[in-house]
Amino acid sequence: MPGRSSTFRWLFAGLSLVFALPSAGSAQVNLEFVPYAGVYLPTQTLVDNGQLSLKQKAAVTLGGRLTLWWSSRLGAEAMLGYSPSNLSATILLRDGSAHVITASARALMRIGPTGRSPWLRLGGGLGFVSRGGNAYSEVATTLRSVCGTSRFTGVVSAGAGFTLGRGRLALRLDAENYMYPAGLYVNGEYPGCGTYASSQCRGLGNQVCNIIEAVSPTNKFQYDLILSVGLAVKLPGR
Repeated sequence: MPGRSSTFRWLFAGLSLVFALPSAGSAQVNLEFVPYAGVYLPTQTLVDNGQLSLKQKAAVTLGGRLTLWWSSRLGAEAMLGYSPSNLSATILLRDGSAHVITASARALMRIGPTGRSPWLRLGGGLGFVSRGGNAYSEVATTLRSVCGTSRFTGVVSAGAGFTLGRGRLALRLDAENYMYPAGLYVNGEYPGCGTYASSQCRGLGNQVCNIIEAVSPTNKFQYDLILSVGLAVKLPGR
């Protein structure tokens, strides 16, 4: 979608600053790479007027985190994840195939005694949620019929770590909450969404577009949970 690539460039430019600034004056930093698997759990409907509603389905999620600790208690983390989360509705959809991409940059704080296992951490920062797939596009094309599918969010997180072996590996359990207004709207409803301003939803082919057009603007505030298990691999320090 137009503008999406520039949004991701902006986000990850910010991530580079988050990681570069704390480490600039540090004698020693610890850097970890954490591939993870888990479940994406959207807790709210995207749109709902009591008769028509849309909601992303719970689904598996896969991704990775890059974590930097510049002291025994303070650090920063960037993550990127993907979930093949389809859409469900109060009517049977011809094509509800969709996906959700999540990204975030946040500050971390370890709590409890240092140097022991298990250890706990809390985090908070800025996130990004982007929806895509056939359900949000014109039928049999890649043209979008639904806009507002990408949103910046607030993110809070909590987790625990368990050191394995000699300390180069650790098992991580994480819970994250992405908080944001859904803000979906249809082609032509506002400037910058598609090119067919004379017709918001082009016929009955795209049911998702028609539902959003009928329900708008009753978008709900979202609380998207990601629960995951990861393996933290400590990278060589400096």
